[in-house]
Amino acid sequence: MTKLGQGLLDLHSKSGSVDHLWLSELLREADAPADLVELCRDANTALLVLREAEKRGIPVGQFVAKAAWNTAANVLEGSDIALDIAVFDREGHIVGRWG
Repeated sequence: MTKLGQGLLDLHSKSGSVDHLWLSELLREADAPADLVELCRDANTALLVLREAEKRGIPVGQFVAKAAWNTAANVLEGSDIALDIAVFDREGHIVGRWG
């Protein structure tokens, strides 16, 4: 979902990767603590960012869901398709939803 939030549409290939600078900016705009924003810039995975944000009560999954919804809504503009975005962690728990 992070890739979709960034504006990428090819989500399951290696042609695009999670942009940690984009994700850190998303956190900064949401007034996340500076050390979490910095950790995000240097993180190896989005999962690490999710876990650290969850520890601090910061709903990064919700922020990503909203950004992903915006990308998908632009693609679907003019259609009659209803759109709902849900973000799940690896354990299957919903961590964000928009739409």
